[in-house]
Amino acid sequence: MTLVRVNAADSGSEFSILNLQTITRVDCRNFVGEREDRQATVFFSDGGNVVFTGADADRVINALEDFAHYPR
Repeated sequence: MTLVRVNAADSGSEFSILNLQTITRVDCRNFVGEREDRQATVFFSDGGNVVFTGADADRVINALEDFAHYPR
């Protein structure tokens, strides 16, 4: 599975789908401890980027770890 759904609103009608194969780099902030202001900046092969915070940042990191078969 190379796609991940993030940035979902409570209603489920607004969300983003990322193709994990197009990600070239992810910069992570505030992932130590139980912080709620986690932030993941995702950089894509086309030069674009997007910033995810909180639970969405967790979803991106978890999906990338699963994609890479990284043990938790």
